[in-house]
Amino acid sequence: MVKTFRVSQTSRHGHRTVSSALQAAGLKRKPARIEIGPGRYEEPLRVNGDVELVAADGPGTVTLYSANGPVIESRGRVQLSDLVLVGSDNDAVRCAAGTLTIERSQIQGHSGVSVHAVPQTAITLRDSLISNGRVVFAGATGLVERCELTRSSTNGIAAIEGADVLIQDSRIEDCQIHGVLASRSRVTVVGCRLTGTGNDSLSTEKQATLDIRDCHITASHQSGVTYRDQSTGLMERTVVSRSAHGVATHSGARPIVRECVFEDCHDTGINANSRGLGRFENCEVVRAGNVAVFATTGGSPAVDGCRITGGHVGIALIGGRGQFSRCEINGVTAVALRVWQESTADFTGIRVDGGAVGLDALGPGGTNAVLTDTHFRNIGRIGASILEQARVTLRGCTFHDGLGGVSAGGESQLFAYDCHIDHTQAGGAIAYGKAVFTAERLTVTQPGAYGLAGQDSAFLDVKDSEFADTRHIGITTSGSCGGQLLRCTVTGDRGSAVVHNGLVQLNDLRSSLPVTERAPEPPPEMPKWIVNYFNGPVFNAAVYNPTLHQGDLGAPAQEGPRMPDDQPQSVTNNFIGPVINSEVRNSPMFWNNNTVNFAHVEQVAPGFEEVARVVGAVLNRLGDLGLPETEQRDATQSAKEVLAEVGKPEPDRGVVRRGLNALKGVLLQLTAGLLTGANAGAVELGKDLIRELGHITL
Repeated sequence: MVKTFRVSQTSRHGHRTVSSALQAAGLKRKPARIEIGPGRYEEPLRVNGDVELVAADGPGTVTLYSANGPVIESRGRVQLSDLVLVGSDNDAVRCAAGTLTIERSQIQGHSGVSVHAVPQTAITLRDSLISNGRVVFAGATGLVERCELTRSSTNGIAAIEGADVLIQDSRIEDCQIHGVLASRSRVTVVGCRLTGTGNDSLSTEKQATLDIRDCHITASHQSGVTYRDQSTGLMERTVVSRSAHGVATHSGARPIVRECVFEDCHDTGINANSRGLGRFENCEVVRAGNVAVFATTGGSPAVDGCRITGGHVGIALIGGRGQFSRCEINGVTAVALRVWQESTADFTGIRVDGGAVGLDALGPGGTNAVLTDTHFRNIGRIGASILEQARVTLRGCTFHDGLGGVSAGGESQLFAYDCHIDHTQAGGAIAYGKAVFTAERLTVTQPGAYGLAGQDSAFLDVKDSEFADTRHIGITTSGSCGGQLLRCTVTGDRGSAVVHNGLVQLNDLRSSLPVTERAPEPPPEMPKWIVNYFNGPVFNAAVYNPTLHQGDLGAPAQEGPRMPDDQPQSVTNNFIGPVINSEVRNSPMFWNNNTVNFAHVEQVAPGFEEVARVVGAVLNRLGDLGLPETEQRDATQSAKEVLAEVGKPEPDRGVVRRGLNALKGVLLQLTAGLLTGANAGAVELGKDLIRELGHITL
């Protein structure tokens, strides 16, 4: 039977303090109910046994306050109802043993912790307001139901050290770090709303498990949800809006994300980076600010049935991997699919409608994309663009409408099997530079100017293909482009079947249109050469107070190249020191040195001269890009670290590579459109700098 004790600051009957009532209840050694009259009670309470503390006149009428230590420290089976609990030092409420239930109460933890459950305890929070402090479950069991948590200076709820917590139908807002943090624990969040967190709204670390269902997350300064450190979990039917990122995975985390919506995210919708994994099924990304689905720095997502609407870039990989199937990409402004910098991607059953570029593949060897049963419509410029040394395979793909079909340049390789290109305003397929274009059973219908073009030193290997209803030329080759056309068909009622340079073999070509071989173009006439060799500064304006130092590696004057007798006369000037054509004052000069001293590298180890030159040049141009402050600082630091390392007698190549990769990483973010506020023209300059860095070999 429960014994009732009454506390009142005004009545003559009962106890004047809560401590007195607790002491009396302890003597009875029975379940006790302590009814507290209205007022403010400044006393720390130690509650032991089977005890209920309740405000006699209802919620908000009783305030319990402690200036030293917890307001409530419970041991046993304790219940608190309709109270206002205010702590100013250490924990406001602490469950030291047993179970604690708090209902319809307000808890203010001004020291940073409102509620603390220690290992092997259990706390239930129901219909309560927790403000100015976090709720910590450390190796404990917890239930948070229909509560509001607000204005925590750190996390709203932290589950650590093996805790098991269920949070449902609650609101968590304005926490300075995370709304919910799961660290080496299991947390389930159901039907909650989170908004205004300073970092990630929901975050994991240290192999935690985080399950999320039917939640709504808005205005996170970082990610709505982040899984990291090999964490797992199931995220279902959740909406993330107006946050920097929708959901992110890092460092081996492997969540399953289903039927979620990521809307108006400022940066990315789905983000897998730093070796983050995960499977994303039937999700929707709407109007992502930069990239809807992004994989970088070893991130490797598997995405199935994703719908992307609007935004800048649909799916982008930069140094990442990924498998993408049954995705729809509609109305992006820039690129639908981007595969850059040694990324590998497998696209199956993708549908793209709109955008300037369908597929953008660029990077060194190892950059590889395979597209199967993928279809592009209404692409503004080019259906697929492959550059540098990238390798792309198309199987059963179609390109409908747009300026051009597919393009391969640089030293790239493009393979097309059973593909169809139609209604392009310019051409169907083009290979230029040193690219290799291999096609079997390719169909190009109604191209604007040509069906297939080979230029420069490109190589064509095209078999069993058809170029139909061409307006001008079915196939054209120029320059030193070579290769073969085997069993190809060109149809139409005007123009030419083939206009070629004589270097491409035509085997079993079928067409009623004429075939024309063009004579090779003569080399251009050798122009007059004016060659100036200035092995030192050249001044054409006033320079004041010069200090000139000549290095000890000066080379003797060398004759300029002799022109053949039958060529126009050239003018050659050789200078081994400064050439001053005007007044010079107060100007330090250095020439015949090993390195350029502008980057503050006094000496460079043999074999690293090109590294110092290129990195020094990049460092000098960083200020022209208008990078955000953080990226500017990181890029500058990386460049300086590389220059410092190559100045050592025996540089560590690993340190140099890491610095170069970090520098390229910042520039790649710029060229991918992931950095806001960059100067006009910065993207093109960034690409130039990346190419310079890409030429460095170690």
